[in-house]
Amino acid sequence: MAAQPAGTLPAAYSQFRVDAPNVVLETVKKAEDGSSLILRLYELGHPHPRGAGLAG
Repeated sequence: MAAQPAGTLPAAYSQFRVDAPNVVLETVKKAEDGSSLILRLYELGHPHPRGAGLAG
């Protein structure tokens, strides 16, 4: 078994924050044609999407 690295980790960490409680960030992946990121979000409980903010 490998030795555990020294140090502590935060109890929680988030690279992104969505400001709507009914919106879920499902997937984050690197774009195939560059260094951009592709984010997949979806809205819970509403058939038609509404605006939500994303911070990262």
